[in-house]
Amino acid sequence: MNMEKFTEAKKGYDMSQEPIDILELDPRLKDRIARLANAAELIIMENDRPIARIVPIERPKPVFGGCRGMLKVIDEDDEHLAEFEESFTTPKP
Repeated sequence: MNMEKFTEAKKGYDMSQEPIDILELDPRLKDRIARLANAAELIIMENDRPIARIVPIERPKPVFGGCRGMLKVIDEDDEHLAEFEESFTTPKP
């Protein structure tokens, strides 16, 4: 398992045990976890009593303006855009 990616993913979560690779799990549990993305949680039962809960990791929601400063607008591009627009609006001979 790539521990660098795991460490990044677990920020903000209380992880009391070492991670386990999904390939080490029982095939039935792997299938249930795969379906977990569309569900709220998976409850693990023992003797008709809940003993554990598996929940999907929440992905951060996009923040309005989060990409501010990532796009560089070039002044000289306006002339190029005018020529581009003309190529569509000018009738061809």
